Amino acid sequence: MNLLLLKPDELKNGRALLSDKRAQHIIKIIKAKTGDTLHAGLLHGLIGKAHILDITSEGVTVEFTALTDPPAPADLSLVLALPRPKAFRRILFAAVACGVKDIHIINSWRVEKSYWESPYMSHESVERISMDALSQSKDTVMPQVSFHRYFMQFMGETLELLPEHRQRLVAHPYGAKSEELSASCVIAVGPEGGFVEREMETFEKYGFKAFSPIERVLTTEHFVPFILGKLII
Repeated sequence: MNLLLLKPDELKNGRALLSDKRAQHIIKIIKAKTGDTLHAGLLHGLIGKAHILDITSEGVTVEFTALTDPPAPADLSLVLALPRPKAFRRILFAAVACGVKDIHIINSWRVEKSYWESPYMSHESVERISMDALSQSKDTVMPQVSFHRYFMQFMGETLELLPEHRQRLVAHPYGAKSEELSASCVIAVGPEGGFVEREMETFEKYGFKAFSPIERVLTTEHFVPFILGKLII
């Protein structure tokens, strides 16, 4: 935990009593003591310091002081064909930690129907994973994660709502080996095996350019953090 995340409704006169896993982490992992100061942030707000006022059997009482803005978000939308649930958890963590705030999970021909029923797709799970990623990367702004069960509905309705200035890219093993990639983009990543030909044709119809940044073929789980690091960092 590189940043102690606090929710606005937890604060009363600038103070919060923590009794959940954050308190346990402070006590057992960080081994902090009364009087210590931790890096902290207010969810969707500023980053600052949390001064530990008291540690009791009820929890950890901290006093929060806001100091600076959170990191600037990535000017990027991630469109991801729903991967295996356990891989989704890790990919989501990586994307949020990289500062991606606009994430769209879509269906495709190679996506198993059963994946949509996984508990990892629940609002509670997405929020928990995102909170952990924000804490890791010292950020406070939660991403907008939306799920789209119908491929063509997403392409025909949601795409037009995304910022027009972003370059549209779709990852494909046989795409152009282009080095001219903009950090301001909408990037689509398919399932294992990639998007089928008809889906690729649809992406191209909606202004996407197929690309492949390397000759090696990576799994979705490894490709997403790789390309985000290439585009953002």
